Amino acid sequence: MPATKLSGWSFKAPKSTEWNDSSDMTKATCEIFPDLLAIGAIPNPFENMNELEVQWVGESDWEYRCFFEAAQYGEHELVFEGLDTFCDVYLNGVKILETQNMFLKYEVNITPHVKADTRNELRLYFHSALLKGRDMWEHLGRTGCSNGEGSRCWVRKAQYHYGWDWGPMLMSCGVYLPITLYSYNEKLTSAVETSLEGGLRVNVNAKGNGKLLAKISHYWKGKGLETDNLAFFELEPFSEGIYSREFTSSDFPFVLWYPNQMGEQNLYSLELVLVNNSYEVLDKKIHKFAFRKIELVEDEYKSESGSSFYFKVNGVPTFANGTNWIPAHSFLTQLKDEDYSAWLELAHASNQNIVRIWGGGIYEPEIFYEECDRLGIMVWQDFMFACGQYPGEANFIENVRKEVAYQIERLSKHPSLALFCGNNEDYQYAESHHLQWDKNDKSGNYFHTTFPGRGIYEVVIPDELKKANCEVAYHFGSPYGGSYTHDPAAGDTHMWQIWHGRKEEYQKADLLGARFISEFGMESFPSYETLKEYIEEPSLYPQSQIVEFHNKAKDSLPSLTKYMYNNVKVESDLEGFIFSNQIMQSECLTFALNLWRLRWKKVESKSGGTNYQNGGSIVWQLDDCWPVISWSIVDHLRRPKLSYYAVKRAFEKQKLITKRNGKQGWERFAPDSQDTADIEIWVSSTSETTETDLLYRYRVYEIATGKAVFESASTPIKAPANDIIKLQNVKIDHQKSKVVYFEVTSNGKIVTSAIDWPQPLKYVQYSTTPAISLAVNGDEVSVSTTHPVKCLELHCGDPKNVSYDDNGFDLVPGQSKKVKVKITESGPLQAKYRFYLEPQWN
Repeated sequence: MPATKLSGWSFKAPKSTEWNDSSDMTKATCEIFPDLLAIGAIPNPFENMNELEVQWVGESDWEYRCFFEAAQYGEHELVFEGLDTFCDVYLNGVKILETQNMFLKYEVNITPHVKADTRNELRLYFHSALLKGRDMWEHLGRTGCSNGEGSRCWVRKAQYHYGWDWGPMLMSCGVYLPITLYSYNEKLTSAVETSLEGGLRVNVNAKGNGKLLAKISHYWKGKGLETDNLAFFELEPFSEGIYSREFTSSDFPFVLWYPNQMGEQNLYSLELVLVNNSYEVLDKKIHKFAFRKIELVEDEYKSESGSSFYFKVNGVPTFANGTNWIPAHSFLTQLKDEDYSAWLELAHASNQNIVRIWGGGIYEPEIFYEECDRLGIMVWQDFMFACGQYPGEANFIENVRKEVAYQIERLSKHPSLALFCGNNEDYQYAESHHLQWDKNDKSGNYFHTTFPGRGIYEVVIPDELKKANCEVAYHFGSPYGGSYTHDPAAGDTHMWQIWHGRKEEYQKADLLGARFISEFGMESFPSYETLKEYIEEPSLYPQSQIVEFHNKAKDSLPSLTKYMYNNVKVESDLEGFIFSNQIMQSECLTFALNLWRLRWKKVESKSGGTNYQNGGSIVWQLDDCWPVISWSIVDHLRRPKLSYYAVKRAFEKQKLITKRNGKQGWERFAPDSQDTADIEIWVSSTSETTETDLLYRYRVYEIATGKAVFESASTPIKAPANDIIKLQNVKIDHQKSKVVYFEVTSNGKIVTSAIDWPQPLKYVQYSTTPAISLAVNGDEVSVSTTHPVKCLELHCGDPKNVSYDDNGFDLVPGQSKKVKVKITESGPLQAKYRFYLEPQWN
């Protein structure tokens, strides 16, 4: 079946007679903001405060058109994978489709209207989604929300386009996923289902008039593209044109798929080819599949209140290490396949095994999920509802039902898909705005309450999952569980008592634990290099109007300054300020992740089995959609922040974790006689196997002199599988002047280490003359120091072109830290450095 992605788009305003070429006439997608920018009709919306100058674009209608030819075939179809959002579609002047959902695929048989072997015109009229939504809001019901405007809840469009606390309001429109022309005489339809019951099984059902050939391949083994063609064969129909076949692990050596850090990502493909008697290809389909079982465990505890919330993969308890994902660009057509690959490679390289696709963005394109399959990154998939009061009007619900059914069918086939979740913070919105919500009401009659969206999350979505016979776990919303949305005893929690809420000290994050932390974070600036690309030179200082414009979080400046001034020395110039800010973010995430991980420990469930107190942490957030001050750990141009490396270290399988008890910064005026700390030392393991033959020791250093004042003997220990073990308590006198280095080794190699500093860092009396030594050997930089150093950052070129296996690390005398560096720039590797209290590059 020939398939042609339509390209060569041009556009205009409805009242104009002049058509303009789109920004890239070779692409199968087009979008109004990039296209207007390309012809000079608007300034770059990401630069300075230009967002304010381009709001008229979203208030306007726009037209697109392209031309195509269709060969002589019996049938022709157009498949629209992603039209944003309200679009009237005309083929050769005949209206063939009206769309009102960005998240639906539309298939239209155009055979009566297409002209074979001549030029056909496809014309798209996009109505302003902003004005359409406002009209529905005014006439059908005034819904509320906590980001953007209430009218967005009526519009099945990416909600972040309306503006969020990390993103601009840029109401785009266009063809954000391809439109494909299919022409055929015979069509193959097929479905593949996998099962782990009674062994690994794959079931094939197909329909087509002709002979059906098949090939099964093992195309990915977790280490590289190692295609292994397992079999070629011809299927026998059991009735005319109807095929069905089952294969098991006794027929082929099928093996399981595992997440990152747990095992290999074994992926298979089944290619079906429909041919005629002369073996000419009529049509073909490729199905990708894998074998795995992912369960969401919610067991009651024997000796404490509530229930657990954690994942099991292939029967193995799995601690979730991950980040939240928002759309990586305000203009979706600007993202290429290689961009998605690069983003997810960053997640994989930082030891992540899960990503949560947040419910105010989009259901991502196939490449995203395919990369998650390949890299072993489980997907927590929100349905696209966020922070609002979604309506229960009949036409809206029917539109949503189609969307849900389509996305379940599309996404559930991916082995990486671990969880479907009904929404982001809609139950929280209902709770805080006192909407009608009785958790004990199981009637399902919710559409006529003041919280009609509940009918989507508790009726519509479960119905469609059941119809699809979908085995992927489902969670009503995030956060959700227990007696209220922030109940720490059950379900998942968005832990915003750090930064938002009570603005707690991050050093006390252990007091804020819950069963599963699906959101938490700390705001920071993007890299200085990124800001320079989008903000004019006179405004490159921390408190400038333009810099503050690139921070969309309400009341962010008081929160940011509170955490910075309470914890670190703050530099006045922008580059130094950013460095201090990123150190603070890095410290915050380190404390929270480490302290919450101490709750990944085995306890007894009510049924008598093993249970866990905490099932994982998902950082808010991995990425940005534009150059912004946000909670991301990698900025919009994919320059990692210092927190990226902190998260990577926190997500190691074996992890030394320290907890310093004693007089800290908030008790900074205590007399020296009380200047004593009691440091707890733990080993946390997220490995499914117990690690033995380990040696543990520690050293105490004076910060000012670099002198080692104590070194312990080496002690044999073991790291139990999927559990924690407390090693000891270490008492430190005059703790404000000392740092403690801990390490666990195996056969002379460091397995995990930790450096514990007194808090807050701003009061620590550092040496003013540490001698840092750098030695470059090929693609490796060795670093050593004469004095304890906090957050040493290497610089070997523009971070867009350089990657490090670690950075922003602490260092003590006696260590030789080796950092692997990959660089795409030509020339020899050159390294420079800076560290806390020395923000200038050396």
